[in-house]
Amino acid sequence: MAQSQKVISGSTSFNATLAEFSYNGKAQIYTKSDKHDNGKLTFTFYSDDFTKQGELTINPVEYEYYNKYEERAWKDGGYKGEWQVVNEDNGKSYADIIKLYLEDFDQSCDDFRNIYLSQTIFNSDDKYEYLMPVITTESESDQGDRDGDGNIDYRNTWTNAIMTGIQVVSETGAVIQTINFPNGFKSSNYSKNGADLIKINGKLYLSIEGKDANDSDAILLCSIGTTSGGGTSTRGDVNGDGVVNAADVVKVVDIISGN
Repeated sequence: MAQSQKVISGSTSFNATLAEFSYNGKAQIYTKSDKHDNGKLTFTFYSDDFTKQGELTINPVEYEYYNKYEERAWKDGGYKGEWQVVNEDNGKSYADIIKLYLEDFDQSCDDFRNIYLSQTIFNSDDKYEYLMPVITTESESDQGDRDGDGNIDYRNTWTNAIMTGIQVVSETGAVIQTINFPNGFKSSNYSKNGADLIKINGKLYLSIEGKDANDSDAILLCSIGTTSGGGTSTRGDVNGDGVVNAADVVKVVDIISGN
């Protein structure tokens, strides 16, 4: 039996788009590069015989971070000395593409597949789309008493990167849609856990773990649209006003909470 071999350099992840979310109904083979120092991520597309067909480079979302820890020096049997900075760090960091985990309950609830790119989840053209986080930073701090004398002798201040929305971005770099999370919902799971793409009864939903306005664990569900049936619906138009916007996310939250 004849065998074909090919070494693909510069990539550590092999994947393919899902045929059901492709414009021509066929899966597209691609590799995903490791992130570089500037946070950019490159997808390289291949034909079925692994001939290179093109590349897509995605720029990350950039944000500033800051960390500072300071404490009083030891003096006279306790931490009573002058305040001194023990550690201070600031700079730029990056948040990149949101990976979707497909949970297809119409077929099998155990059917988990990773999706970085698609052509027909968010619209019906032949361009690739992907999700990027909308990032804001929040400052936090704590302080305490190390020696138990009732006086504050250390302080710690830092920033957290919080996802407060999502953007649907075209391969051209154009932002197709921005959805800001409603009701104080926020998430920090954009890089580690991504988001779930849930398929149930022919409909698609985005599911994102996070915190609600009361800082309690919560899940935000966002309707994307209908994937089967006799007609085509406007993707994400949950409230039926003919457009897709943050009001549709609010409507989904109201439905889930019973309002």
